[in-house]
Amino acid sequence: MTLKSDMLRALEDDANDNLKDVTLVGSDGGRVSANKAVLAIRSPVFQRMFFGNFQERDSDEVKMDNYPSIVLQVVVKYCYVDELDLDLIYSDDHNNNKTNTTANTNQDEQDEEEEEEVDRLTDAEAVALVQVRDAANYLELFELHKTISNELGESILSTDVGLENQRKDLACVCAVLQELMARGGSDGSLFLTLLDLVETHPEPCLLPKFSTTHNQGILACSLALLERLLQSPSVNAFVAVKALQKWNKEHNQNSSEDDDDEELTQLQTIANGVQLEQLSAPQLAEIPPCSLFSMERLYKAFVSLSKSHGPSPKPSPPFVARSATAFTFGNSSSPNSSSCNQNSPDRTAKTATIRGAGVECVNGVYHLVGLSSSYQRRGTYGDLAGCFLLERAGVSGAWKIVFESETTEQTNKFFNKFCLYESTSISNNKPGIPPFALWRCLDGKDPTPYVSVQVKMADPFAAAHCYSMGGGAANASTSDNNPLPDAPSSAQVQMAEAFRAQLAVANQNSNNNNNVDGDYNRQVRRRNVRGRRQRDN
Repeated sequence: MTLKSDMLRALEDDANDNLKDVTLVGSDGGRVSANKAVLAIRSPVFQRMFFGNFQERDSDEVKMDNYPSIVLQVVVKYCYVDELDLDLIYSDDHNNNKTNTTANTNQDEQDEEEEEEVDRLTDAEAVALVQVRDAANYLELFELHKTISNELGESILSTDVGLENQRKDLACVCAVLQELMARGGSDGSLFLTLLDLVETHPEPCLLPKFSTTHNQGILACSLALLERLLQSPSVNAFVAVKALQKWNKEHNQNSSEDDDDEELTQLQTIANGVQLEQLSAPQLAEIPPCSLFSMERLYKAFVSLSKSHGPSPKPSPPFVARSATAFTFGNSSSPNSSSCNQNSPDRTAKTATIRGAGVECVNGVYHLVGLSSSYQRRGTYGDLAGCFLLERAGVSGAWKIVFESETTEQTNKFFNKFCLYESTSISNNKPGIPPFALWRCLDGKDPTPYVSVQVKMADPFAAAHCYSMGGGAANASTSDNNPLPDAPSSAQVQMAEAFRAQLAVANQNSNNNNNVDGDYNRQVRRRNVRGRRQRDN
């Protein structure tokens, strides 16, 4: 018998109920029994609660209305055996959350959908992790707080090298942000880091393709969070429109006639802040007129689009935003703006944002230097001026946050470099910077930092497609002597509606022409799924 097994038996064996002298009652009414002395030894808050001058000292029942019973179970078990039991949080079908929405769905297609949903974190599970994290912070269980932060960070984002390598758990980001905001953490490092995810990958965060039963995306947001998410100019305007329309539709179905007009006004204000002029013509054609985006406003966006482009149109790339110019140590350089290849390295700018570090001067935006893997920013560390580096060590492969001073004195040549923080999670198949709390202190101090990486286009193209209506060309005039009217007439509205419908058909035909490669890739994925199923059998 070990100490761990004895403590576990004392907690879970009903025959040992006489060893328990307090019951914690969760917000859902669930009850968790424990021993006051054990809890007090692990948590300073429990020690003050049960052995200080508080009313809980003489009570055998304590209500903890901020946390459901499942969270209390995780915390109590951690206090007993010093382990985080995630099986209490994750549902039995954590890897098998599937819904069949079509009665005649092909078996191969269903297997493909099931394969895509493996290991996906549901909203309920993600919220429970946030609640455990908050409870650990409240009870001053700092090791549990760090462990649960690592689990949450690893579950949501496993790497930062590109969307194709992201895990599908981005679908739970909105639910996590909403829970953090509800618990007063809207200015914390974790919240701000997740906001970066929404800005760089808005579609998988706001509009997940999975069933809303498990991941609601934008539907998990309150109006206050909705405004916070969509007010950033970095969020793709087309995704913002789709998210607003989806949220508004769901809200109208579940709202009553007594809802405050102020809420509707606030929602309209958010919609008015979306720059429709940033959209391409095919994207505008996909937006159905509604109370938030009227036909007149969509028409004006078409007019603005046709006025602003010259005779050599280029398509607008998706998810484009301007980024600060990357710089080297003491010298600035700008991307080559003459290149027209949007996949060219010199058209992108990579930045890393560090937040929450105990050494305050470490926090800030770091810029990738040239073709290296080193991120830099200038600053001061104490009385020393120099450069902060986010770089990967050659031998160990660990990422480090380093300060290099500019001193050239011979006596200080061994003391001009300070390694402040080092990553704790190293994996050869995950070359990206470890996100969230996967860092330890060296010359720095607690708390350890949160790190997020953004990849943005440096000089985006503008959409400039010209389209024809009916049988002949009907391109909008760009002459200042013949401007298009700002306020459309009824005939112009009808024409724009026909324009929108025709563009939608053209866009659909274009998508159909591209289905050949998609069908081939789908067949390959299905064959792989069948092969895995045969091996399992």
